[in-house]
Amino acid sequence: MIRRYIHLLLLPFLLVSCTKYIEFSPPYEGDKIVINGYLSPNEGVRIKITHSINPVGKYLRSDSLIVKDAVAALYENGVKLIDLEYTGKGFYGLPDTPAVELLAGHKYKLIVQTEQYGKAESEEITLPAKPEINNFNFEEIGYVYGSGSENGLFSFSISKPNEKEACFSIQVVTKDNRSLFFMHYPLIQGRNYFESCGTGAGGMSIYSNECGFTNQVHQYSVETKYFENWNISHYYNPLIIRIGTVSRDVYDYGKSYTQLDGMEFGFAEPPIQKSNIKGGYGLLYGSNTISFPIELP
Repeated sequence: MIRRYIHLLLLPFLLVSCTKYIEFSPPYEGDKIVINGYLSPNEGVRIKITHSINPVGKYLRSDSLIVKDAVAALYENGVKLIDLEYTGKGFYGLPDTPAVELLAGHKYKLIVQTEQYGKAESEEITLPAKPEINNFNFEEIGYVYGSGSENGLFSFSISKPNEKEACFSIQVVTKDNRSLFFMHYPLIQGRNYFESCGTGAGGMSIYSNECGFTNQVHQYSVETKYFENWNISHYYNPLIIRIGTVSRDVYDYGKSYTQLDGMEFGFAEPPIQKSNIKGGYGLLYGSNTISFPIELP
């Protein structure tokens, strides 16, 4: 009985916590150009150019970071190919004329010059070859545990490229290019076989061939209907499944972004975010995809 009372007396002291506020001012090199985007033979060029801000200071809306007056020059195999044009909301792309064809196997880089934020230049990236996709199939499979909705199942295999360093991307989007959630099927409890060689970025699942992604059948489920008589097809038709190859840079970027083990406790050293932009920040990568439009009933 006495022991119980002692525990009750100690409880208030155990519940008391102390808080100490520490002013933190990380080193800052000044505002720099931030380049994020990709090159694709079938999708063209989609680059967003913004600028960095001091992490300590007044919060700014993302649209206030947009750079609208950049001179962005795209180079192919060391020779200037074309100047990109501003298309709105911070994005730059290929002009309508002259027509430009981006070729797999060629090397590309982007040089961006601004009056206020100086110059930034991407490292050279090689546009990857289009994948060889075999036995693609899509079918309705009904309800899937963990999704709470009716699902479709898509499956495929990739035979090439089969180099160990090759990286692949999978993405499911709507007709207006909004990314949709999809998952391995059947859902594997615990650590997935490909987890150590997989990551995500920009709404894509990305896999390295280091774990043997090629020459295997892959299956994923995607939601196609919520509740009774509420069909996603009214809003999303056609569903578009994109499977492609991507340059290694975006895989490394995704890995650097997700390696945060221990950060929630504040004891780990902050990871360094992958960047291939010299004189600035961000990521430029190559993508070569094949699209499979799915007409939902």
